[in-house]
Amino acid sequence: MYPTDCIHPKAEETQLEAATQLYGQPDGCIDCGGCVPVCTSDAMHPIDDLPEDEKQFAPKNAEFFAN
Repeated sequence: MYPTDCIHPKAEETQLEAATQLYGQPDGCIDCGGCVPVCTSDAMHPIDDLPEDEKQFAPKNAEFFAN
């Protein structure tokens, strides 16, 4: 179990079937880094450390939590 539960959608959430990526909930993240070593695609980074070729995903992540 991680300190927070901020990766979405989860298996029990209806959006999972249509999701093209997983999203990190900014308000739930405590910057513990627990998600980094378990990410199978090396896609988890603090927003300030996003590689240039992954910066396009930041607005998509924010949009997922906007509603």
